[in-house]
Amino acid sequence: MYTLIQLLTELYLVALSPSLPQTCKYIYHAVKSFPPFIHAQYIYGRHPPSVCFPFGVDQSAYISGTCVTQALLHPICTVPVLKSMVHIISSASTKYPYLNNGGSFLLPKRVFRYLEEDAGVLGPNSEPLPLLRFLCSPEITLPTLFSDIANSHSGYPLVRAVHAGFIHLIRFLLNHGADPRLRGCMAVKVAIGKKDLSLVKMLIEFEPEGKGREGSAKRRRRLDRVTIESFMLDLAVRCDARDIVRYFVHEKGCVPHLRMLKVI
Repeated sequence: MYTLIQLLTELYLVALSPSLPQTCKYIYHAVKSFPPFIHAQYIYGRHPPSVCFPFGVDQSAYISGTCVTQALLHPICTVPVLKSMVHIISSASTKYPYLNNGGSFLLPKRVFRYLEEDAGVLGPNSEPLPLLRFLCSPEITLPTLFSDIANSHSGYPLVRAVHAGFIHLIRFLLNHGADPRLRGCMAVKVAIGKKDLSLVKMLIEFEPEGKGREGSAKRRRRLDRVTIESFMLDLAVRCDARDIVRYFVHEKGCVPHLRMLKVI
């Protein structure tokens, strides 16, 4: 005899309707408590990937980037759910599934939309870092460079991370190719508005890499990610961020207007 939960699970997977959990509070909480494998089957049913099996003994499953993008649009698509989806697809092949070039991958805005400004409790394992680490891990190979993903929606992820003051996420995105120059250097503008000199430096300067000769502590510097322009200096002056103004002028050589000399 079927239990009510078993019946609801079958209905959830057969109907594949996003409206089903909204019918009443009981169904909503029941569906929300389903294990990741059930949610993976639901997403798999709504957005079936393109699976190809070439000739030969070794069969490989190919998941399009569009399929993963559509899966991530669902709030229920967590790392365990993604892993379950990969397991579902890999069960039909002898090789681990990977993303091919069929369809572009775009990281949905919802992954970063709910970051709170200066939350103060955002650590190295806070969301969405576990998801991003999984997406660039050997478990799932992306169809494009991760820099294309880090710069999704013209740099939206980095701007949201800077707005929230999420240092671990900012560093992760920068290390994976996020470009602070996008959206008219919006990420830098937000950091200036927060009057956070260390954050501005993180966005502009690359961390020194390597060591000098014979194990010396001297490190090799790289060119800056961002060239300081007059509009950044103007913004720092308007925000009364004097330490940032001095940094732009004295360390980065940005030439101020005459009206700024009193501030500097």
